[in-house]
Amino acid sequence: MPILAKQNSIIIYGDFKKNSAYDYVQNAKAVIYHLSDGSTAETTIYNCDAEPELTLKAVRNGSQIFITASQTNKTFQVKLFNGISVTMGNGITQAVLEGKELFDGEKERI
Repeated sequence: MPILAKQNSIIIYGDFKKNSAYDYVQNAKAVIYHLSDGSTAETTIYNCDAEPELTLKAVRNGSQIFITASQTNKTFQVKLFNGISVTMGNGITQAVLEGKELFDGEKERI
């Protein structure tokens, strides 16, 4: 089933299990869609008790995307619509994706 994502959004894809209660952050994939220059996108992942577990923020400045995440000992991946990605978590709270190739490509894919 296709998913439509609006510009400047982050959509989280969980490491789905057979029930609805699982660790939503561990092995999650956060996909950033069409972050326009000068824009910011932010999202929060909550745990099963509706408490904030992880906050993720992406800011684009020209050909760079600055990513910050709240502290967690869990591993997750941040991807762009074109497949370029970075693994975060386990103490890594900041990352920078850089280069013109980040924004090449007309079609989006996960």
